[in-house]
Amino acid sequence: MKRLLVGILCGMLAISTFAGCGSTKDDSKQETTAFTWPTNELAQAIPVADISSGEVDIDSDTLLVINWYKASLDDYNDYINQCKEAGYTVDPIEFDEYYSAKNEAGYKLGVDYEDDDKEIRIQVSHYSDDSDPSDDSSAPTEDATSDTTENTDSLTTDQSTDESTDSTGIRPEVKEFLDSYESFMNEYADFMEKYNNSSDVASMMKDYTTYMTKYADFTQKYEDLGDDDLNDEELKYYVDVQSRVTKRLIDVAN
Repeated sequence: MKRLLVGILCGMLAISTFAGCGSTKDDSKQETTAFTWPTNELAQAIPVADISSGEVDIDSDTLLVINWYKASLDDYNDYINQCKEAGYTVDPIEFDEYYSAKNEAGYKLGVDYEDDDKEIRIQVSHYSDDSDPSDDSSAPTEDATSDTTENTDSLTTDQSTDESTDSTGIRPEVKEFLDSYESFMNEYADFMEKYNNSSDVASMMKDYTTYMTKYADFTQKYEDLGDDDLNDEELKYYVDVQSRVTKRLIDVAN
């Protein structure tokens, strides 16, 4: 799945890029001077940023998005360091002006910097991790350990068979994920076309919030899929999907 990561991130980062289009429609947002850090659970899960100009874009039980205006790259780097010190170092993804990571408490953080707009976008949401190694309920009993030992050979044979099967053809879970990814990005592109052509942006914020919530859900699907590499047929299917998605996003941007 590592080869899948970069392309998927390009599509996901495009959402942040398109979301920034709102600031060009309403420059008055950049004039916001008073900002109060939220007090809800998600806001308390991340370091408090020293924001003099900004606003809360989305504030729900599952997703918090904060726009930090008049920010510098130094502000971005300082905040990323604060987040790392606060424990957001699990499964990190880092580019020059983008950082995403989880912490052990069950939260996922995403921060990106838009140099043109001098804006930092902070997103935090919940994530679930069902594979808790400290969960005693998953510890094998003495009988289970004995059974496992007795059946080592058959399990090894079954595992080898599964790996051989996975080496060809498109696994259903991979196809479902890629199809849902393409569908989601097409829906979002349709929304952005409507957004870019609308003179009443404020009335569309509810729809925008819905898409950002879907975005958080979709990133969770990616995490649930795991880290296996794609086989040749899956990689070809992914390239086809990503090509269509990229073309669609370029069309909207133009």
